[in-house]
Amino acid sequence: MSIDNHKYSDWDVRRVKELDIRQFIPGCNHRKTTQDIECPFCGKKKFAVNAKKDFNNAKCWVCGQGFSGPIAAVAYYSGINLDTDWLHALEETARQGGIVITPQERRREESIAAAIEASRQSFCNQQLEASGLTLEDVTASIIEGGQELFMPTFRKGRVNEMFVPDKSGDDMLIYYYRLDGKPMEYTSKGSSRPRQYVRVRWANPDIHRSSDGKPMKYQTPAGAPSRIYIPEKIRRLYKLKSHIDTLFLQEGEKKAEKACKHGMLSIGIQGINNFGSQQEGLLQDIQDIAKACSISNIVLVMDSDWNDLHRAIKVGDSVDKRPNSFSKAVIKFKQYMSTFHNIGLSVDIWWGHVNENDHGDKGVDDLLCGALLSREQELLEDIERTMHSHDGRGTWLNIHKITAISDAKIRDFWLLNDVHAFYEIHKAASNI
Repeated sequence: MSIDNHKYSDWDVRRVKELDIRQFIPGCNHRKTTQDIECPFCGKKKFAVNAKKDFNNAKCWVCGQGFSGPIAAVAYYSGINLDTDWLHALEETARQGGIVITPQERRREESIAAAIEASRQSFCNQQLEASGLTLEDVTASIIEGGQELFMPTFRKGRVNEMFVPDKSGDDMLIYYYRLDGKPMEYTSKGSSRPRQYVRVRWANPDIHRSSDGKPMKYQTPAGAPSRIYIPEKIRRLYKLKSHIDTLFLQEGEKKAEKACKHGMLSIGIQGINNFGSQQEGLLQDIQDIAKACSISNIVLVMDSDWNDLHRAIKVGDSVDKRPNSFSKAVIKFKQYMSTFHNIGLSVDIWWGHVNENDHGDKGVDDLLCGALLSREQELLEDIERTMHSHDGRGTWLNIHKITAISDAKIRDFWLLNDVHAFYEIHKAASNI
């Protein structure tokens, strides 16, 4: 089957295949689910038509010829070569069967147009535009209610006190979908009913505060595990089992989408410490992508403030609290990714960060919208050079291979094993 046959969704194709074969074979009694009629190939009255559930086919007991389903039957009686013009046969079967099927590209365009109209001047639109993204960039092929749909994963709306989303309100809702396109779900404590996994980016963080009183920009449903955000480009490559040489883990959904838009194939995590556990599904999703796409390298990417001290150090806090937290996240990342070798996956593990620049770019999305605006291809070129350099130092990102280095060596990136050097570098950075 050629790639042209992806013109229609699997759902539309399945609807056509499930049409009753009897309506396309002359001489069939529509009241009988099984019957023998005259064979259109050899003329013998041994052509067994079976319209029972899970069958829907026909075959001659004498000559062995037959139809695997309604599309094959229509192709034969309409003179269509099924091997060279399957798409024509599908469309003709739908026409004769009274089913309207719509090309995926047209459905996608209609969905994007509707989403744009609904989101004009919204906070969601502003957030996407700030990261150099459009609703078209974040539109995914998903499955909801048994149907294949095209929907943006970032939508305007709000969540109520039970974290149930609706379309009213002007916060940004981020919908998570599995690798197969179905909604990710979670079960909250004390409930057996699964809920759709949706994160929210509050338009006004000051009125949404955490237990310690700090304003929250993003919020995950209480009791929900950490999951990875999967851009449509990654989902499509996974379904096709296409090779991905290097997969990047970005801190945030928008960063993952923006990176994917410019060829830096990425998935999103909800923070450097949010790798979750095997039971929560995050690691399983990464493992499934690595296996299906024969990934060679996995890179954890941090922002340009990776080596900054905590901005609000309190009395009693250790001055190296934040660097310690970051180094532990990299060590944890390495430990988790190393387990892939246990199931026969040979993956090299890397850690990197955006470099400070004159434009003040913090994350990969800022970099692509800032210093590298209109020359985004330079980022991939720089990454390629850096990953093949002797010291892992690039122009826009530093990237270090950590597959086989010790935890102590990882701590050395933050100078945590050398008190004097740690003091001197942060003294200089603080202009003390």
